Order: sequence, then C-alpha cells, then structure tokens
Amino acid sequence: MMTRAEASFKVRLLGPAWFIPCVGASDPAGCVKSPSLSQARSIGAAWLIEDRAPDDTAIAVCRDVWFSDGPE
Repeated sequence: MMTRAEASFKVRLLGPAWFIPCVGASDPAGCVKSPSLSQARSIGAAWLIEDRAPDDTAIAVCRDVWFSDGPE
C-alpha cells in the first residue's frame, strides 16, 4: 500500500505484489532500472522524480517515479 507523505510516498507491504506503470509499460525507455523479485519485495519508499532525483538507494527508476528499499 502506498500513501503520500509530506515529501515522499510511504510503502507498507500487505502481501506479494508487483508494481508496473500503466502508461509506457512496454516501452523499455520508460524504465531506466527495473527491480529483481527480491528487490521489489524490499521496496520501502517511492518518490516522484520531479520532487527528488534518484540516488544510490534506488531499486527501480521508471518514467516519473523511483523506488528504494529504505524508509523516507
């Protein structure tokens, strides 16, 4: 479950899930970095790229959003 926090999104694992973008999912240029299955399970936070550039904690980087394994 993803909820918007003040400066990011908080992610809480409710069960097995895989996030895929609905727009451009088949466009390889849309995702710069894709997670492995174990990395996808460890996602703890997500940010809009316009609010915060991906850093070295990035697990997945897609068109407008990126995911990391740490909390905010």
